[in-house]
Amino acid sequence: MKEQLIFNITNLVTVVFEAFVIHMFLSDFLGQKEGYIKVVRYAKLGFIICLGFCNLITLNPKITMPLIFILIFSTSFLYKGNLKTRLFTTVLLSIFFILSEIVVTSIFVLFVKEGFEIMLENNSIRVLATILSKIVFLLTCKIICLFKKDVHLDMPIKYWLPLFLIPIFSLFLSVSIFDVSKFFSLESLKFLSLISSVGILYINFIVFYLFKFIIDKTKLSMKYEILEKEIIHKEELRLSNECYKIIVEQTDSVVFEWNIKENKSFVSQAWTEKFGYNNACKNIFKEIKDKDLVHSEDKAIFEGFLESIKKKNIHSQAVYRLKKSNGEYIWCRTSITSIYNDENELLRVVGVIVDVDSDIKKYEELRTRAESDSLTNIYNKGTFEKLVEETIVMNTGDKKDALFIIDLDDFKEINDNFGHPFGDFVLKTFADKIQASFGNKDLVGRIGGDEFVVYMQDYVTEVNLHKKAKELNRVLSDNYTDLSFSFDSSVSIGIARYPQDGTSFFELFKNADRALYSIKASGKNSYCLFEEELYVQ
Repeated sequence: MKEQLIFNITNLVTVVFEAFVIHMFLSDFLGQKEGYIKVVRYAKLGFIICLGFCNLITLNPKITMPLIFILIFSTSFLYKGNLKTRLFTTVLLSIFFILSEIVVTSIFVLFVKEGFEIMLENNSIRVLATILSKIVFLLTCKIICLFKKDVHLDMPIKYWLPLFLIPIFSLFLSVSIFDVSKFFSLESLKFLSLISSVGILYINFIVFYLFKFIIDKTKLSMKYEILEKEIIHKEELRLSNECYKIIVEQTDSVVFEWNIKENKSFVSQAWTEKFGYNNACKNIFKEIKDKDLVHSEDKAIFEGFLESIKKKNIHSQAVYRLKKSNGEYIWCRTSITSIYNDENELLRVVGVIVDVDSDIKKYEELRTRAESDSLTNIYNKGTFEKLVEETIVMNTGDKKDALFIIDLDDFKEINDNFGHPFGDFVLKTFADKIQASFGNKDLVGRIGGDEFVVYMQDYVTEVNLHKKAKELNRVLSDNYTDLSFSFDSSVSIGIARYPQDGTSFFELFKNADRALYSIKASGKNSYCLFEEELYVQ
Protein backbone atom coordinates (compact mmCIF):
# COMPACT_ATOMS: atom_id res chain seq x y z
CA MET A 1 0.00 0.00 0.00
CA LYS A 2 2.76 2.36 0.95
CA GLU A 3 4.63 1.83 -2.32
CA GLN A 4 1.38 2.21 -4.27
CA LEU A 5 0.70 5.52 -2.47
CA ILE A 6 4.14 6.79 -3.31
CA PHE A 7 3.64 5.76 -6.92
CA ASN A 8 0.31 7.58 -7.10
CA ILE A 9 1.78 10.74 -5.56
CA THR A 10 4.63 10.54 -8.07
CA ASN A 11 2.11 10.23 -10.88
CA LEU A 12 0.30 13.31 -9.59
CA VAL A 13 3.56 15.31 -9.44
CA THR A 14 4.61 14.17 -12.88
CA VAL A 15 1.26 15.23 -14.29
CA VAL A 16 1.91 18.78 -13.08
CA PHE A 17 5.47 18.53 -14.34
CA GLU A 18 4.34 17.31 -17.76
CA ALA A 19 1.80 20.10 -17.96
CA PHE A 20 4.54 22.62 -17.12
CA VAL A 21 6.87 21.19 -19.79
CA ILE A 22 4.14 21.20 -22.43
CA HIS A 23 3.20 24.77 -21.49
CA MET A 24 6.87 25.79 -21.73
CA PHE A 25 7.21 24.15 -25.14
CA LEU A 26 4.04 25.69 -26.54
CA SER A 27 4.95 29.12 -25.16
CA ASP A 28 8.46 29.04 -26.64
CA PHE A 29 7.53 27.36 -29.88
CA LEU A 30 4.24 29.13 -30.61
CA GLY A 31 4.21 32.15 -28.30
CA GLN A 32 1.80 33.38 -25.62
CA LYS A 33 -1.63 34.58 -26.74
CA GLU A 34 -2.61 38.01 -25.48
CA GLY A 35 -5.97 38.73 -23.80
CA TYR A 36 -8.50 36.47 -22.03
CA ILE A 37 -6.04 35.78 -19.22
CA LYS A 38 -8.55 34.16 -16.82
CA VAL A 39 -10.06 31.98 -19.52
CA VAL A 40 -6.63 30.81 -20.57
CA ARG A 41 -5.69 29.99 -16.98
CA TYR A 42 -8.85 27.90 -16.46
CA ALA A 43 -8.26 26.17 -19.76
CA LYS A 44 -4.71 25.30 -18.75
CA LEU A 45 -6.01 23.91 -15.43
CA GLY A 46 -8.44 21.77 -17.36
CA PHE A 47 -5.53 20.61 -19.50
CA ILE A 48 -3.69 19.38 -16.38
CA ILE A 49 -6.77 17.47 -15.17
CA CYS A 50 -7.23 15.84 -18.56
CA LEU A 51 -3.54 14.95 -18.69
CA GLY A 52 -3.87 13.26 -15.31
CA PHE A 53 -6.84 11.25 -16.57
CA CYS A 54 -4.75 10.11 -19.54
CA ASN A 55 -2.01 8.98 -17.17
CA LEU A 56 -4.50 6.72 -15.34
CA ILE A 57 -4.95 4.72 -18.51
CA THR A 58 -1.32 4.61 -19.63
CA LEU A 59 -1.43 0.83 -19.52
CA ASN A 60 -3.55 0.96 -22.70
CA PRO A 61 -1.43 2.80 -25.26
CA LYS A 62 -4.03 2.46 -28.00
CA ILE A 63 -6.29 4.78 -26.03
CA THR A 64 -3.63 6.94 -24.34
CA MET A 65 -1.73 8.01 -27.44
CA PRO A 66 -4.75 9.41 -29.37
CA LEU A 67 -6.05 11.08 -26.23
CA ILE A 68 -2.70 12.80 -25.52
CA PHE A 69 -2.52 13.91 -29.15
CA ILE A 70 -6.06 15.35 -29.06
CA LEU A 71 -5.41 16.96 -25.68
CA ILE A 72 -2.17 18.68 -26.77
CA PHE A 73 -3.71 19.79 -30.06
CA SER A 74 -6.69 21.29 -28.22
CA THR A 75 -4.41 23.05 -25.76
CA SER A 76 -2.32 24.55 -28.59
CA PHE A 77 -5.28 26.83 -29.39
CA LEU A 78 -4.50 28.66 -26.16
CA TYR A 79 -1.29 29.90 -27.84
CA LYS A 80 -0.38 31.74 -31.02
CA GLY A 81 0.01 30.12 -34.45
CA ASN A 82 -2.03 28.84 -37.35
CA LEU A 83 -3.57 25.40 -37.78
CA LYS A 84 -0.55 23.96 -39.58
CA THR A 85 1.82 25.19 -36.89
CA ARG A 86 -0.39 23.85 -34.08
CA LEU A 87 -0.66 20.45 -35.76
CA PHE A 88 3.08 20.26 -36.27
CA THR A 89 3.72 21.25 -32.64
CA THR A 90 1.26 18.63 -31.38
CA VAL A 91 3.02 15.92 -33.39
CA LEU A 92 6.38 16.96 -31.94
CA LEU A 93 5.12 16.95 -28.35
CA SER A 94 3.38 13.57 -28.78
CA ILE A 95 6.55 12.10 -30.22
CA PHE A 96 8.70 13.46 -27.39
CA PHE A 97 6.14 12.45 -24.76
CA ILE A 98 6.17 8.79 -25.84
CA LEU A 99 9.83 8.76 -26.84
CA SER A 100 10.91 9.74 -23.31
CA GLU A 101 9.01 6.77 -21.87
CA ILE A 102 10.46 4.35 -24.43
CA VAL A 103 14.03 5.56 -24.01
CA VAL A 104 14.09 5.15 -20.21
CA THR A 105 12.30 1.77 -20.31
CA SER A 106 14.55 0.44 -23.09
CA ILE A 107 17.72 1.50 -21.32
CA PHE A 108 16.58 -0.27 -18.14
CA VAL A 109 15.67 -3.40 -20.11
CA LEU A 110 19.01 -3.34 -21.94
CA PHE A 111 21.07 -3.28 -18.78
CA VAL A 112 18.91 -5.42 -16.42
CA LYS A 113 17.82 -8.93 -17.33
CA GLU A 114 14.06 -9.32 -17.04
CA GLY A 115 14.00 -5.57 -16.34
CA PHE A 116 10.47 -5.03 -17.57
CA GLU A 117 8.99 -7.61 -15.16
CA ILE A 118 10.97 -6.04 -12.31
CA MET A 119 9.72 -2.57 -13.25
CA LEU A 120 6.09 -3.71 -13.19
CA GLU A 121 6.48 -5.48 -9.86
CA ASN A 122 8.64 -2.84 -8.11
CA ASN A 123 6.90 0.51 -7.65
CA SER A 124 10.13 2.21 -6.50
CA ILE A 125 11.81 1.39 -9.78
CA ARG A 126 8.70 2.52 -11.63
CA VAL A 127 8.81 5.83 -9.73
CA LEU A 128 12.44 6.27 -10.67
CA ALA A 129 11.75 5.39 -14.30
CA THR A 130 8.82 7.82 -14.38
CA ILE A 131 10.92 10.68 -12.99
CA LEU A 132 13.75 9.95 -15.45
CA SER A 133 11.36 9.83 -18.38
CA LYS A 134 9.93 13.24 -17.47
CA ILE A 135 13.45 14.68 -17.20
CA VAL A 136 14.23 13.29 -20.67
CA PHE A 137 10.95 14.82 -21.86
CA LEU A 138 11.91 18.22 -20.40
CA LEU A 139 15.43 18.19 -21.85
CA THR A 140 14.20 17.14 -25.28
CA CYS A 141 11.57 19.88 -25.38
CA LYS A 142 14.00 22.50 -24.10
CA ILE A 143 16.64 21.57 -26.66
CA ILE A 144 14.12 21.80 -29.49
CA CYS A 145 12.90 25.20 -28.28
CA LEU A 146 16.46 26.50 -28.10
CA PHE A 147 17.19 25.01 -31.50
CA LYS A 148 14.26 26.85 -33.07
CA LYS A 149 14.71 30.10 -31.15
CA ASP A 150 18.47 30.59 -31.53
CA VAL A 151 19.53 28.53 -34.56
CA HIS A 152 16.60 28.62 -37.00
CA LEU A 153 14.49 31.53 -35.85
CA ASP A 154 12.99 32.26 -39.26
CA MET A 155 12.96 28.69 -40.59
CA PRO A 156 9.56 27.77 -42.11
CA ILE A 157 7.69 24.87 -40.50
CA LYS A 158 7.80 22.72 -43.66
CA TYR A 159 11.58 22.60 -43.50
CA TRP A 160 11.41 21.19 -39.99
CA LEU A 161 9.64 18.02 -41.05
CA PRO A 162 12.70 16.24 -42.51
CA LEU A 163 14.53 16.91 -39.25
CA PHE A 164 12.00 14.79 -37.33
CA LEU A 165 11.57 11.89 -39.77
CA ILE A 166 13.79 9.64 -37.64
CA PRO A 167 11.81 9.91 -34.35
CA ILE A 168 8.47 9.80 -36.19
CA PHE A 169 9.52 6.67 -38.03
CA SER A 170 10.84 5.03 -34.85
CA LEU A 171 7.63 5.75 -32.93
CA PHE A 172 5.38 4.38 -35.62
CA LEU A 173 7.41 1.19 -35.52
CA SER A 174 7.16 1.05 -31.75
CA VAL A 175 3.39 1.58 -31.84
CA SER A 176 3.04 -1.30 -34.28
CA ILE A 177 4.50 -3.68 -31.71
CA PHE A 178 3.17 -1.91 -28.61
CA ASP A 179 0.92 -4.79 -27.66
CA VAL A 180 0.98 -5.71 -23.96
CA SER A 181 0.45 -9.40 -24.67
CA LYS A 182 3.49 -9.46 -26.94
CA PHE A 183 5.57 -6.88 -25.14
CA PHE A 184 7.43 -9.41 -23.02
CA SER A 185 8.62 -11.46 -25.98
CA LEU A 186 12.33 -11.43 -26.75
CA GLU A 187 11.78 -10.20 -30.30
CA SER A 188 9.76 -7.16 -29.27
CA LEU A 189 12.30 -6.24 -26.56
CA LYS A 190 15.14 -6.36 -29.08
CA PHE A 191 13.13 -4.29 -31.51
CA LEU A 192 12.22 -1.84 -28.78
CA SER A 193 15.90 -1.53 -27.86
CA LEU A 194 16.71 -0.73 -31.46
CA ILE A 195 14.03 1.97 -31.58
CA SER A 196 15.23 3.50 -28.31
CA SER A 197 18.78 3.53 -29.67
CA VAL A 198 17.50 5.41 -32.68
CA GLY A 199 15.76 7.82 -30.33
CA ILE A 200 18.97 8.38 -28.36
CA LEU A 201 20.83 9.01 -31.60
CA TYR A 202 18.18 11.55 -32.49
CA ILE A 203 18.61 13.36 -29.18
CA ASN A 204 22.37 13.34 -29.73
CA PHE A 205 21.71 14.79 -33.14
CA ILE A 206 19.73 17.65 -31.60
CA VAL A 207 22.38 18.14 -28.87
CA PHE A 208 25.07 18.31 -31.58
CA TYR A 209 23.17 21.13 -33.25
CA LEU A 210 22.81 22.85 -29.91
CA PHE A 211 26.55 22.72 -29.24
CA LYS A 212 27.18 23.82 -32.81
CA PHE A 213 24.93 26.77 -32.13
CA ILE A 214 26.82 27.56 -28.92
CA ILE A 215 30.13 27.46 -30.79
CA ASP A 216 28.74 29.60 -33.62
CA LYS A 217 27.27 32.00 -31.12
CA THR A 218 30.61 32.18 -29.32
CA LYS A 219 32.34 32.99 -32.60
CA LEU A 220 29.68 35.54 -33.37
CA SER A 221 30.08 36.97 -29.89
CA MET A 222 33.82 37.28 -30.51
CA LYS A 223 33.11 39.04 -33.79
CA TYR A 224 30.71 41.36 -32.02
CA GLU A 225 33.36 41.98 -29.37
CA ILE A 226 35.96 42.81 -32.02
CA LEU A 227 33.44 45.00 -33.81
CA GLU A 228 32.55 46.68 -30.53
CA LYS A 229 36.23 47.34 -29.83
CA GLU A 230 36.61 48.80 -33.32
CA ILE A 231 33.60 51.03 -32.74
CA ILE A 232 35.00 52.10 -29.37
CA HIS A 233 38.40 52.70 -30.97
CA LYS A 234 36.81 54.78 -33.74
CA GLU A 235 34.83 56.74 -31.19
CA GLU A 236 37.96 57.33 -29.11
CA LEU A 237 39.78 58.37 -32.27
CA ARG A 238 36.96 60.73 -33.17
CA LEU A 239 37.03 62.28 -29.69
CA SER A 240 40.81 62.47 -29.86
CA ASN A 241 40.59 64.24 -33.23
CA GLU A 242 38.02 66.65 -31.82
CA CYS A 243 40.28 67.39 -28.83
CA TYR A 244 43.22 67.80 -31.23
CA LYS A 245 41.17 70.18 -33.36
CA ILE A 246 40.13 72.22 -30.31
CA ILE A 247 43.74 72.45 -29.10
CA VAL A 248 44.97 73.43 -32.56
CA GLU A 249 42.30 76.12 -32.87
CA GLN A 250 43.01 77.56 -29.42
CA THR A 251 46.81 77.69 -29.59
CA ASP A 252 48.65 80.50 -31.35
CA SER A 253 51.41 78.09 -32.36
CA VAL A 254 51.51 76.67 -35.89
CA VAL A 255 50.69 72.95 -35.86
CA PHE A 256 51.52 71.02 -39.01
CA GLU A 257 51.64 67.50 -40.40
CA TRP A 258 53.77 66.64 -43.41
CA ASN A 259 52.78 63.47 -45.32
CA ILE A 260 56.00 62.36 -47.02
CA LYS A 261 54.52 59.87 -49.53
CA GLU A 262 51.73 62.16 -50.69
CA ASN A 263 53.97 65.24 -50.35
CA LYS A 264 51.32 67.38 -48.75
CA SER A 265 50.89 69.14 -45.44
CA PHE A 266 48.20 70.10 -43.01
CA VAL A 267 48.98 73.51 -41.55
CA SER A 268 46.85 75.11 -38.85
CA GLN A 269 45.15 78.46 -39.24
CA ALA A 270 47.81 80.06 -37.02
CA TRP A 271 50.18 80.03 -40.04
CA THR A 272 47.87 82.58 -41.67
CA GLU A 273 47.01 84.51 -38.52
CA LYS A 274 50.56 84.89 -37.18
CA PHE A 275 52.72 84.94 -40.33
CA GLY A 276 50.21 86.08 -42.94
CA TYR A 277 50.68 83.19 -45.40
CA ASN A 278 48.10 80.82 -46.89
CA ASN A 279 47.86 77.65 -44.79
CA ALA A 280 46.68 75.57 -47.79
CA CYS A 281 50.19 74.56 -48.78
CA LYS A 282 51.39 71.11 -49.86
CA ASN A 283 54.75 71.26 -48.11
CA ILE A 284 55.40 73.84 -45.41
CA PHE A 285 59.19 73.37 -45.40
CA LYS A 286 59.34 73.75 -49.18
CA GLU A 287 57.30 76.93 -48.94
CA ILE A 288 59.66 78.33 -46.29
CA LYS A 289 62.64 77.63 -48.58
CA ASP A 290 61.03 78.81 -51.81
CA LYS A 291 59.84 82.09 -50.27
CA ASP A 292 63.21 82.60 -48.54
CA LEU A 293 61.54 83.11 -45.17
CA VAL A 294 64.56 82.14 -43.03
CA HIS A 295 66.90 84.90 -41.88
CA SER A 296 70.17 84.87 -43.80
CA GLU A 297 72.17 84.31 -40.59
CA ASP A 298 70.02 81.28 -39.66
CA LYS A 299 69.89 79.46 -43.02
CA ALA A 300 72.64 77.04 -42.01
CA ILE A 301 70.64 76.16 -38.89
CA PHE A 302 67.50 75.54 -40.96
CA GLU A 303 69.34 73.40 -43.51
CA GLY A 304 70.87 71.36 -40.70
CA PHE A 305 67.41 70.91 -39.24
CA LEU A 306 66.11 69.49 -42.55
CA GLU A 307 69.12 67.20 -42.80
CA SER A 308 68.41 65.83 -39.32
CA ILE A 309 64.95 64.77 -40.57
CA LYS A 310 66.52 62.95 -43.53
CA LYS A 311 68.94 61.19 -41.17
CA LYS A 312 65.93 59.50 -39.54
CA ASN A 313 66.12 61.29 -36.22
CA ILE A 314 62.81 60.69 -34.49
CA HIS A 315 62.88 64.05 -32.70
CA SER A 316 64.44 67.23 -34.09
CA GLN A 317 64.37 70.85 -33.03
CA ALA A 318 65.75 74.15 -34.30
CA VAL A 319 65.52 77.82 -33.34
CA TYR A 320 65.77 80.38 -36.13
CA ARG A 321 64.18 83.58 -37.38
CA LEU A 322 61.23 83.45 -39.77
CA LYS A 323 59.99 86.36 -41.86
CA LYS A 324 56.36 87.40 -41.60
CA SER A 325 54.42 88.67 -44.61
CA ASN A 326 55.07 92.26 -43.45
CA GLY A 327 58.85 91.70 -43.60
CA GLU A 328 59.38 91.45 -39.84
CA TYR A 329 61.54 88.58 -38.56
CA ILE A 330 60.56 86.76 -35.37
CA TRP A 331 62.36 84.00 -33.49
CA CYS A 332 60.66 80.60 -33.78
CA ARG A 333 61.31 77.16 -32.36
CA THR A 334 60.32 74.31 -34.65
CA SER A 335 59.97 70.87 -33.05
CA ILE A 336 59.09 67.77 -35.06
CA THR A 337 58.48 64.07 -34.49
CA SER A 338 59.11 61.66 -37.38
CA ILE A 339 56.86 58.60 -37.80
CA TYR A 340 58.27 55.49 -39.51
CA ASN A 341 56.67 52.22 -40.67
CA ASP A 342 57.90 48.71 -39.89
CA GLU A 343 60.37 48.92 -42.81
CA ASN A 344 61.88 52.06 -41.24
CA GLU A 345 60.50 54.23 -44.02
CA LEU A 346 59.57 57.79 -43.12
CA LEU A 347 55.80 58.24 -43.41
CA ARG A 348 54.92 61.48 -41.71
CA VAL A 349 56.42 64.40 -39.85
CA VAL A 350 54.29 66.02 -37.17
CA GLY A 351 55.45 69.23 -35.60
CA VAL A 352 54.81 72.68 -34.20
CA ILE A 353 56.25 76.12 -34.86
CA VAL A 354 56.24 78.15 -31.64
CA ASP A 355 56.77 81.89 -31.45
CA VAL A 356 59.66 82.35 -28.99
CA ASP A 357 60.56 85.87 -30.11
CA SER A 358 59.71 87.56 -26.82
CA ASP A 359 61.47 84.83 -24.81
CA ILE A 360 64.68 85.06 -26.81
CA LYS A 361 64.67 88.84 -26.72
CA LYS A 362 64.18 88.78 -22.97
CA TYR A 363 67.00 86.25 -22.68
CA GLU A 364 69.25 88.42 -24.86
CA GLU A 365 68.39 91.40 -22.73
CA LEU A 366 69.24 89.54 -19.53
CA ARG A 367 72.43 88.18 -21.07
CA THR A 368 73.41 91.66 -22.22
CA ARG A 369 72.84 92.98 -18.74
CA ALA A 370 74.96 90.21 -17.28
CA GLU A 371 77.73 90.66 -19.84
CA SER A 372 77.68 94.44 -20.19
CA ASP A 373 78.84 97.35 -18.13
CA SER A 374 75.70 98.90 -16.63
CA LEU A 375 76.84 102.47 -17.33
CA THR A 376 78.24 102.31 -20.86
CA ASN A 377 76.50 99.13 -22.23
CA ILE A 378 79.79 97.75 -23.52
CA TYR A 379 81.33 94.48 -22.26
CA ASN A 380 82.33 94.28 -18.63
CA LYS A 381 85.72 92.96 -17.60
CA GLY A 382 84.67 89.33 -17.08
CA THR A 383 82.83 89.04 -20.39
CA PHE A 384 85.56 90.84 -22.30
CA GLU A 385 88.24 88.51 -20.91
CA LYS A 386 86.16 85.41 -21.80
CA LEU A 387 85.50 86.60 -25.35
CA VAL A 388 89.18 87.45 -25.94
CA GLU A 389 90.23 83.98 -24.75
CA GLU A 390 87.64 82.37 -27.06
CA THR A 391 88.90 84.47 -29.98
CA ILE A 392 92.52 83.50 -29.29
CA VAL A 393 91.60 79.80 -29.17
CA MET A 394 89.90 80.09 -32.57
CA ASN A 395 92.79 82.02 -34.15
CA THR A 396 94.46 80.13 -36.95
CA GLY A 397 97.28 80.90 -39.36
CA ASP A 398 99.21 84.18 -39.29
CA LYS A 399 96.36 86.30 -37.99
CA LYS A 400 97.56 89.33 -35.97
CA ASP A 401 95.46 90.90 -33.21
CA ALA A 402 96.13 93.65 -30.66
CA LEU A 403 94.92 94.55 -27.18
CA PHE A 404 94.39 98.26 -26.39
CA ILE A 405 94.13 99.66 -22.85
CA ILE A 406 92.74 103.20 -22.98
CA ASP A 407 92.92 105.33 -19.85
CA LEU A 408 91.31 108.77 -19.42
CA ASP A 409 93.98 111.15 -18.17
CA ASP A 410 93.18 112.93 -14.86
CA PHE A 411 89.57 111.82 -14.96
CA LYS A 412 89.31 112.41 -11.19
CA GLU A 413 89.33 116.16 -11.82
CA ILE A 414 86.13 115.91 -13.88
CA ASN A 415 84.32 114.12 -11.06
CA ASP A 416 85.66 116.55 -8.47
CA ASN A 417 84.85 119.72 -10.40
CA PHE A 418 81.83 118.78 -12.51
CA GLY A 419 80.34 116.05 -10.32
CA HIS A 420 79.83 112.33 -10.80
CA PRO A 421 76.73 112.62 -13.04
CA PHE A 422 78.75 114.62 -15.54
CA GLY A 423 81.66 112.19 -15.13
CA ASP A 424 79.26 109.36 -16.04
CA PHE A 425 78.20 111.32 -19.12
CA VAL A 426 81.86 111.66 -20.19
CA LEU A 427 82.40 107.90 -19.75
CA LYS A 428 79.36 107.10 -21.90
CA THR A 429 80.56 109.54 -24.56
CA PHE A 430 84.03 107.95 -24.57
CA ALA A 431 82.53 104.47 -24.86
CA ASP A 432 80.42 105.51 -27.87
CA LYS A 433 83.41 107.15 -29.58
CA ILE A 434 85.64 104.10 -29.00
CA GLN A 435 82.98 101.74 -30.44
CA ALA A 436 82.57 104.00 -33.46
CA SER A 437 86.33 103.88 -34.10
CA PHE A 438 86.48 100.07 -34.40
CA GLY A 439 84.80 97.43 -36.56
CA ASN A 440 82.01 94.96 -35.73
CA LYS A 441 84.45 92.10 -35.13
CA ASP A 442 86.49 94.09 -32.62
CA LEU A 443 85.66 93.72 -28.92
CA VAL A 444 85.17 96.79 -26.71
CA GLY A 445 84.94 96.74 -22.92
CA ARG A 446 85.31 98.68 -19.70
CA ILE A 447 87.51 97.19 -16.96
CA GLY A 448 87.54 99.93 -14.36
CA GLY A 449 86.43 103.43 -13.49
CA ASP A 450 88.10 105.27 -16.37
CA GLU A 451 89.84 102.41 -18.21
CA PHE A 452 88.59 100.91 -21.46
CA VAL A 453 89.92 97.94 -23.41
CA VAL A 454 89.69 97.01 -27.08
CA TYR A 455 90.68 93.77 -28.77
CA MET A 456 91.35 94.64 -32.41
CA GLN A 457 91.29 91.65 -34.73
CA ASP A 458 93.52 91.19 -37.76
CA TYR A 459 95.27 94.54 -37.86
CA VAL A 460 97.51 93.21 -40.69
CA THR A 461 100.41 95.66 -40.28
CA GLU A 462 101.73 97.78 -37.43
CA VAL A 463 101.13 100.86 -39.51
CA ASN A 464 97.40 100.26 -38.98
CA LEU A 465 98.00 100.08 -35.22
CA HIS A 466 99.71 103.46 -35.21
CA LYS A 467 96.93 104.98 -37.30
CA LYS A 468 94.25 103.60 -34.99
CA ALA A 469 96.06 104.80 -31.84
CA LYS A 470 96.50 108.30 -33.26
CA GLU A 471 92.81 108.34 -34.28
CA LEU A 472 91.81 107.47 -30.71
CA ASN A 473 94.00 110.22 -29.24
CA ARG A 474 92.36 112.67 -31.59
CA VAL A 475 88.66 111.74 -31.26
CA LEU A 476 88.86 111.32 -27.48
CA SER A 477 90.36 114.78 -26.88
CA ASP A 478 87.80 117.35 -25.79
CA ASN A 479 87.39 120.49 -23.66
CA TYR A 480 84.95 120.74 -20.77
CA THR A 481 84.33 124.22 -19.28
CA ASP A 482 81.99 125.86 -16.82
CA LEU A 483 82.03 129.26 -15.10
CA SER A 484 84.87 128.40 -12.72
CA PHE A 485 86.69 125.43 -14.27
CA SER A 486 88.04 124.30 -17.63
CA PHE A 487 89.29 120.80 -18.43
CA ASP A 488 90.94 119.38 -21.58
CA SER A 489 90.37 115.62 -21.78
CA SER A 490 92.96 113.23 -23.22
CA VAL A 491 93.77 109.54 -23.17
CA SER A 492 96.82 107.38 -22.76
CA ILE A 493 96.95 104.08 -24.68
CA GLY A 494 99.00 100.95 -24.10
CA ILE A 495 99.08 98.29 -26.85
CA ALA A 496 100.19 94.63 -26.84
CA ARG A 497 100.24 92.51 -30.00
CA TYR A 498 99.15 88.92 -30.50
CA PRO A 499 101.02 86.65 -30.79
CA GLN A 500 104.16 88.74 -30.64
CA ASP A 501 103.58 90.13 -27.12
CA GLY A 502 101.50 87.28 -25.68
CA THR A 503 99.29 84.29 -26.54
CA SER A 504 96.75 84.67 -23.74
CA PHE A 505 94.59 87.40 -22.35
CA PHE A 506 96.65 87.54 -19.17
CA GLU A 507 99.94 88.04 -21.05
CA LEU A 508 98.49 90.57 -23.48
CA PHE A 509 96.81 92.57 -20.71
CA LYS A 510 99.94 92.58 -18.57
CA ASN A 511 102.13 93.85 -21.41
CA ALA A 512 99.60 96.40 -22.62
CA ASP A 513 99.36 97.68 -19.05
CA ARG A 514 103.14 98.03 -18.93
CA ALA A 515 103.06 100.04 -22.13
CA LEU A 516 100.28 102.21 -20.64
CA TYR A 517 102.33 102.79 -17.49
CA SER A 518 105.26 103.88 -19.65
CA ILE A 519 103.21 106.45 -21.52
CA LYS A 520 101.62 107.71 -18.30
CA ALA A 521 105.07 108.22 -16.85
CA SER A 522 106.23 110.04 -19.97
CA GLY A 523 103.56 112.71 -20.00
CA LYS A 524 100.27 111.09 -21.01
CA ASN A 525 98.05 111.97 -24.04
CA SER A 526 99.80 109.48 -26.31
CA TYR A 527 100.15 105.76 -27.04
CA CYS A 528 102.84 103.12 -26.74
CA LEU A 529 103.34 99.68 -28.22
CA PHE A 530 104.87 97.26 -25.81
CA GLU A 531 108.70 97.54 -25.87
CA GLU A 532 108.50 100.22 -28.55
CA GLU A 533 109.70 103.80 -28.60
CA LEU A 534 107.16 106.30 -27.25
CA TYR A 535 105.63 108.61 -29.85
CA VAL A 536 104.36 111.91 -28.62
CA GLN A 537 101.46 113.43 -30.50
